[in-house]
Amino acid sequence: MIPGATIRDVLGSARAVAELPPEIVGELTGYGVWGRACRESFVVRDQDRIELYRALTADPKEARRKRVSAKNVKSSG
Repeated sequence: MIPGATIRDVLGSARAVAELPPEIVGELTGYGVWGRACRESFVVRDQDRIELYRALTADPKEARRKRVSAKNVKSSG
């Protein structure tokens, strides 16, 4: 890795990102390094794990309620 490279630089040269479908790239809402939200201008270090964030497609609490409800219906029936 090039010293002083930013998230933008790394993603620009990453083959995996280049192969992402355009609709997924358009849905990106942010970036992170090791679970911490960062801007594209964040300078990364060797061995950093860069994360790409998208908006949630479902409310996690509601999804869990549905799973528990479905499980209770199966076990009681």
